[in-house]
Amino acid sequence: MIRSITTSPEGGYAGVGINNIAGTATDSSNIYLLRIDSMGISGSCSGTNTSEVTVESPSFTSSAIGTGSPGNVSINNPVITVSTSPFVPVTSTLCYYCYVPIPITPIDTSCLNGISLYQKVYGGNKDETGEWLVPTADSGYVIVGHTNSFGNGGSDGLLMRVNKKGSVLWSRAVGGAGDDALYGVKATSDNGFISIGQTKSYGNIAGDGWLVKVDAGGVVQWSKKYGDGTVFGEAMFDVVQLSDGGYAFCGAHQFAGGVSQSFVIRTDNSGNVIWSKQYDQPGSDEAWGLTEDGNSLIVVGFYRAPDLYDGYMMKLDKASGSVQWRNTYDAEFSRHMLMAKVRVINTGYQVFSLVMDDFAGSNQQQCIWNIGTNGTVQNIRKIVIPGTQTSGYGWMPLTDGGFVVANGENLTNPDVLITQVNANGSIGWSRKYVRNGRQVIRSIAGSSEGGYAALGINNNVGTATDSSNIYLLRIDSLGGSGSCSGIITSDVTVEFPAFTSSAISSGTPANVSVNNPVITIGTSTFVPVTGTLCFYCQPKPLGSSRPSASGDADPQHQMRLYPNPVVTGTFFLDIDARFEDIASINIIDLNGTVQYVFTSEEAFERSEYYSGGFASQAEKLYQLPGFCTIR
Repeated sequence: MIRSITTSPEGGYAGVGINNIAGTATDSSNIYLLRIDSMGISGSCSGTNTSEVTVESPSFTSSAIGTGSPGNVSINNPVITVSTSPFVPVTSTLCYYCYVPIPITPIDTSCLNGISLYQKVYGGNKDETGEWLVPTADSGYVIVGHTNSFGNGGSDGLLMRVNKKGSVLWSRAVGGAGDDALYGVKATSDNGFISIGQTKSYGNIAGDGWLVKVDAGGVVQWSKKYGDGTVFGEAMFDVVQLSDGGYAFCGAHQFAGGVSQSFVIRTDNSGNVIWSKQYDQPGSDEAWGLTEDGNSLIVVGFYRAPDLYDGYMMKLDKASGSVQWRNTYDAEFSRHMLMAKVRVINTGYQVFSLVMDDFAGSNQQQCIWNIGTNGTVQNIRKIVIPGTQTSGYGWMPLTDGGFVVANGENLTNPDVLITQVNANGSIGWSRKYVRNGRQVIRSIAGSSEGGYAALGINNNVGTATDSSNIYLLRIDSLGGSGSCSGIITSDVTVEFPAFTSSAISSGTPANVSVNNPVITIGTSTFVPVTGTLCFYCQPKPLGSSRPSASGDADPQHQMRLYPNPVVTGTFFLDIDARFEDIASINIIDLNGTVQYVFTSEEAFERSEYYSGGFASQAEKLYQLPGFCTIR
């Protein structure tokens, strides 16, 4: 209970009162002192924004009353000697934050010279969903999902680009009269974007796999569908651009329970099929995630045994699609499990998976696996909110084996919990972002300015025709977001569940003859209604004030060469940086001869690179007239 509030000569306010923690009757309360800034912020334990307080304007009366004659009172006022006892109270610091003042400058309303942190929603008069996002070089994001408010009928695929402030630069609804959706997106080497999903508008009403290629301005360059006309259709869930400029993507052939089969396709840079194969695990199965690793593709998914789902990973020859090895993985034995996404990290691969009690997904929880390049399990971590199932799907690997993951604490009206887990399984930080209604995070990505963005849905109480909007949360590397930072929480714990892993028979992948015609898709430009839940412009760190590497313990700069070693030809040089910077690069061959010198090369972060993982790269192409290796 606060009894008194006063101002501070440094700005802000202090409140004093009592804090009463359950205890003995003789020690039930302590003095409580709270120091906050002028916006109510108090560093790591800032208060959450609330709408519980309202202001009313009550009716009142006022009138003069008779004064009468005041009476004199004779009082004694002697000096008294009081007892004084110095004492040292037991002091308990509930939280502390030292704010370093910044020189007063004009308010940067454009945030051109700062880092934008915010929470925003985007939508229309019906349903919108954000499924995946990828960062752009200008510190913004491209988002994909589906929309019911805009487009050509049914649900349409949604493509939207926002700048560093979260303001919409362009947005497109793509599709036809049927139901269409986009589930994934990646940046491409020509500064455009490739998105993956399913379309039911152009031939097979059960659905075809779908690729949509757009340029940096959101203009559709081409669109193709992939299917063989099966009565159950096809759906695709993940895509990657390969080092040769082509694409690989995965999903399900005959997309229906009991008959579906894992489906992987490789194409050239125009989407023309090079090979297309189905991989039949025991029972029905689907492929949900893939990534490139040198001359191989790493694919993860799940298959249905008679009683349970189990996850699987397989390594494919990129040139032919043949299986090099295939393993099954199971956590907690008596529960169902599926593997959903995979990325390359320093020690091999990291896989995002879900465990649950039944086919309906009861008591769902997340398990993150670190797996070696030969398929051997290094460790597994289960993310738990005790006493409840989680409803989030967002995940981002860190190159050292740690990760950032999003949860929700229930299924009805969950808030967002984002947690950074270190490589050793300890929690670096965990924060809870409280919002009205239901929030579910589907995707997490990094930023060229540091920190993370989380994408999903926000579902406020409303009519059935307007139940969800796209939800975008932008936070710094410790989960802070200015005036609407998440509150530090201990709700999330990490467990180390039992697991099994073994090889499974690979069999012979079956070729699938798919039709992949170019389709002319409907494209509608629209302007979504944008709601800014909160916005904060944080000064950009400069020079020595830039933070060093945090929980993932990566150095601020690394260089990688792909392929390595390389003979004469084109190669990729990846500069892994935490902030936009200038790099000096010397390329020297094994004979000690300097081949190239770059004294002022821009380095910036991106979220995907061939070595995979957390930070990013300035990706350049160079012609090398000799033999070179970088260790």
